[in-house]
Amino acid sequence: MPAPESGDRPANAIGYRFTTTSWTDTTTNRFWFKVVNNGTLGAGFTAYTVNYRTYQAWNYTCPTAGSASDYFSALTYGGGPYDIDLHGPDGYLRGFTGDVRTWTNTSKAHPEASVADNGRLGLTLTLTNQGTAPATFTIGRNVATGASGGSTSTATVAPGGTWTGTLTATPAGHYDYTVTANVGDGFGRRFAGRLYA
Repeated sequence: MPAPESGDRPANAIGYRFTTTSWTDTTTNRFWFKVVNNGTLGAGFTAYTVNYRTYQAWNYTCPTAGSASDYFSALTYGGGPYDIDLHGPDGYLRGFTGDVRTWTNTSKAHPEASVADNGRLGLTLTLTNQGTAPATFTIGRNVATGASGGSTSTATVAPGGTWTGTLTATPAGHYDYTVTANVGDGFGRRFAGRLYA
């Protein structure tokens, strides 16, 4: 059999472009996510519970110029911790781990992280801290299909502060990053997928 051609081909004509944000509602102890479709194609997404509760999956359709959102009652079903993966087209993945009880502790940092898709220009990473203590975030590049990994960097965000930076992709547009924070509750956000021209 002939060997497969090496490398990866860019996909320049696909119209996927999404922004996914997440937050904790302290009045209800719910963890929320929202996907906004900024591209030219509609898409389907599936959210999975990975740990801390019985496995379930939820499906969402996100039309062009539309959005999809949902919440998870982490305190009711997991005692506070959550571990949820959101999958979309062409390797799109957003992973969420943490504990909603952190956000009701007034002495701790309250970290959050999100990325905005800027096409081949990369991703804008935004780190926020709504707590009363500084949060040190670690930004790590994962080893994934088409993406080299292993490098990490850190950023410290003061109480009430925000930090922004740029995450890059491979020449074919692939990216895979995990962001954690030093709050001791398993906080993590994974951002994987592909950027298009």
